[in-house]
Amino acid sequence: PPLREYVSEKLRRDRGIGVSADDIVLADGSSQPLHMLIEALIDPGDVVLTEHFVYSGTLDILRRLRANVRGVECDQDGMLPDALEDVIESAIAEGKKPKMVYTIPSFQNPQGWTMSLERREALLRLASRHGIPILEDDCYVDLRFEGDPVTSIHALDDDGLVMYVGSFSKIIAPGMRMGYLTAPPQVMD
Repeated sequence: PPLREYVSEKLRRDRGIGVSADDIVLADGSSQPLHMLIEALIDPGDVVLTEHFVYSGTLDILRRLRANVRGVECDQDGMLPDALEDVIESAIAEGKKPKMVYTIPSFQNPQGWTMSLERREALLRLASRHGIPILEDDCYVDLRFEGDPVTSIHALDDDGLVMYVGSFSKIIAPGMRMGYLTAPPQVMD
């Protein structure tokens, strides 16, 4: 309980995410909560949208569960809104509405960029308009050495679409493998 309370306070202070300790699930690094969410929500053949180049560990999980992964073109500010809309509409036209958008918006792995606030807002608007949940993998956000952090997508979400995963593994000790997630109540249930 004290660690969940700490995570709740850290998210409120650092990421603008207002959740209680009861809304936090502790896990083994960030990969376990990603796996838990993907396994719970994705069936074989479900369309999942990601940045065109994205962390291979998450791609491995998605492929193992036989998701239909579709990349979205990016530039140095993140996913291109027009490209995202095109990929969404293409999937819907095939009768395969995307089941989720997976993104690493801060210090994206392997591309290294941080998604701008404008792109985060555009991503959220598109996801909201189409009713597509977002899985925000913010495991690298605490690695910032300079500049101001960009608010989390979760903090911008008024519709309960964003699931959020974070980790202490990158900043404390990689071998410690301590991560966490928070999500809308229906997902947590």
